[in-house]
Amino acid sequence: MTGADAKLNRLLGGEPVGWLVRRVRDRLEAGRPLTGTVTLPAATPEQRRAVERLTGRAARSGTSLSVSLTEVDRILRDSGAAPGGLAEAVTHLTGPLRDRNRERAELAAAWGAAFASLDAAVQGRDELARWRGWLDTTGVVRRLAPEPEQARLLLGQVAAVLRRLPSPGIPIGRLAAECCGDAHALDDGHPVGTLVLSAVRALAGLPFAAEGTAHSRRADGLPSGFTSTTCRRWRSASACPATRARPWARCWRRAGRRDSQRCSRSVSSAAIRSL
Repeated sequence: MTGADAKLNRLLGGEPVGWLVRRVRDRLEAGRPLTGTVTLPAATPEQRRAVERLTGRAARSGTSLSVSLTEVDRILRDSGAAPGGLAEAVTHLTGPLRDRNRERAELAAAWGAAFASLDAAVQGRDELARWRGWLDTTGVVRRLAPEPEQARLLLGQVAAVLRRLPSPGIPIGRLAAECCGDAHALDDGHPVGTLVLSAVRALAGLPFAAEGTAHSRRADGLPSGFTSTTCRRWRSASACPATRARPWARCWRRAGRRDSQRCSRSVSSAAIRSL
């Protein structure tokens, strides 16, 4: 250990002054200047003595303890403990700094890339614009897929399904297998199914922000059975020329048009239950 290292450890080493070192490191990693003062409320006698040893003068009376970062920087330079000043001293004591601004920018870019396939799939589809904004506002995607790479895979599958909608006559299991590689990906409770069902509601002009519970479906004017099973029957019904479910098939085919909500309201609960 050099003489400068010994002097630095005497001035800024040890737990009693550790709070000051941590505050400085936080500022450096956040890209903030080392100016002004930092204050420690309810300082202990050991912490007060450590600051007095650092500054060479008695701390002010009171329970809190304030330290001028500009003064500490000057002391470290003048004493030779850290010729580069306070930033050099803290880096020497605690190791390389993180660039939090860069990390935040990289994370934001990763999330933007995760949504890229979905954004391409909904581009030009005005009926999905509010639904897309709702995803951002509620953070539902981040709850289903906390990491950007997880979200990229999830939204890629959602986008693949949306590009195929409406798809009359195709069983939902087949659609899921072709778009997601898993015949059960659109089942209730699966992340892809959760997002796709909310998008289907938006396409049909129905409330899409409700939870996928029986209570919320009743509040939407839908029966408790309106789940992926209903979507399956609904889609299959559109391929049949004669069925009581044909009104829903027509809604499916023109989901997202201005008159889709009026169409959906014209179908009685009994007709839906008959699917």
